[in-house]
Amino acid sequence: MADSDENMRILEFVIGFVVSVLASIMYAAGLNLLKADHVKNSALPKEKQRVDCCRPLWHLGLYLYIVSQAVGSTIALNYLKTQWVAPLGSVSLIFNCIFAKMLVGTEITRRHIIGTIIVLISVCWVVFFGGQNNSHVESSLTLRSLESLITQKSFIIYFSILNILSILLFLIGGIYFDLILLNEKRKESMRYFKSIETARLKTYCGMIMATVAGLYASQTLLLAKSG
Repeated sequence: MADSDENMRILEFVIGFVVSVLASIMYAAGLNLLKADHVKNSALPKEKQRVDCCRPLWHLGLYLYIVSQAVGSTIALNYLKTQWVAPLGSVSLIFNCIFAKMLVGTEITRRHIIGTIIVLISVCWVVFFGGQNNSHVESSLTLRSLESLITQKSFIIYFSILNILSILLFLIGGIYFDLILLNEKRKESMRYFKSIETARLKTYCGMIMATVAGLYASQTLLLAKSG
């Protein structure tokens, strides 16, 4: 009986691991297809450029991205612990470098390689040691005990701060900066942004929105696993 349970746990880990890696491949492919399509469209003369929804490559990239997040992570959460799914998603960095080189022509520098290796070492560390002391505690949680944990004061404070921060960053990066970037005259009229190069401002905006995406992604993993 013990051997059967152990074999089942190994099988669940393998299924979850494979699904997570496949989702990472789809994620990286979708993201770089979107980027490649955007670069290709931007290189065309203004009169020949098309909106996003009229470009087949954009649709392919978007659907791959959605499926990787909606389906891949959902299936992986059924077989893996929550603290494993998110780190395993970082494997997409490897495939992101590959697809970025193949599809977009991005130059892979030594810094990219070193950063990717550091992330992978961290992933291996989390996957190997994560949940060692509370194995299968998640599977024994009842609805009542889960409700008790969610309604704890510490969790409510944490969850509130997380969402307030996410909303503020979204408003700053997604709306305020976007309005400035879309209107060069408005940017020049603002004292704080006038001296900042447009390219650098776009980088700041991208970093803020990536942070927002990460914050919301962590919440979706938590809520999906709780469900």
